[in-house]
Amino acid sequence: MCSGPRKKNYFGKNRFRRSSAPPLLRSKILQRNIVEEREGAKPAYRNELNVPSSPLDVWEKFFTDELLEKTIRNKNAKIQEIGPIYQNPNWVQDMDLMELKAFIEFLFYIAIFKENHEHYTAWYTSDGTGREIYSCIIGKNRLEVLLKTLRFYDSKTRLGRKENDHSAPIGELFNSFIEQCQAIYAIGN
Repeated sequence: MCSGPRKKNYFGKNRFRRSSAPPLLRSKILQRNIVEEREGAKPAYRNELNVPSSPLDVWEKFFTDELLEKTIRNKNAKIQEIGPIYQNPNWVQDMDLMELKAFIEFLFYIAIFKENHEHYTAWYTSDGTGREIYSCIIGKNRLEVLLKTLRFYDSKTRLGRKENDHSAPIGELFNSFIEQCQAIYAIGN
């Protein structure tokens, strides 16, 4: 007379009943939902990622120089727009790849020291509350220009893209990053 182990039910505050047993699957899994790749780094990148390497080496696999060059082009266009506002021409020079990497490194330091909620002028104070390393990486006035001109998109085409895509300001960068992630890593089963 016994038909098997009895299912235990759980009740929520609203008296909604949940079963302790997983539901029975009565339909076939669609072919497009079956993942056949092995989980982990893809074969082309497996050797490179398993070798002991610095965090910078791994970071550069996901954020390629080509991707950063696109950001530099958009940023330099914005720098040229606002250039006449500043008196010192050294503050509004075009950015190169090395400076962009230093700027990103600077932003990492800000996050590590948990100072991202402070105004940037407080980072450069000489009364003992600022950090000397910041002025070694980027000067205060140059940082101001870089923060004002940070662009991940072509500003001439932004309005047209924003009508169709709300992530237009970072869409190109984000999509390129996702493509790199999919090229390097497989989610597996």
